[in-house]
Amino acid sequence: MTSVNQVGVLSHGGNVGSVVKWLRAGGLETSTVSTPRELEALDLLVVPGSGNAGALMRRLANAHLDQAIDLYFRAGGKILGICLGAQILFERTE
Repeated sequence: MTSVNQVGVLSHGGNVGSVVKWLRAGGLETSTVSTPRELEALDLLVVPGSGNAGALMRRLANAHLDQAIDLYFRAGGKILGICLGAQILFERTE
């Protein structure tokens, strides 16, 4: 089993605060991330979500996080998507 020391919760609106509380209650060192550079230090990226996939993808693209998340994953980074956060990890959504 792989150890998870640093968990980052993608801060893009939605239920970020609740997810951070949940992870911290489980004993995980957790911070919010909002820039591509912050992804580099993570053992796990949590992508929460609520709302509309198109709007979320536009917010991520404007912050250059869409490509950063893809690079993080391709480099072996672990990602947990919750609700809409899981849907946007696919190549396309309807």
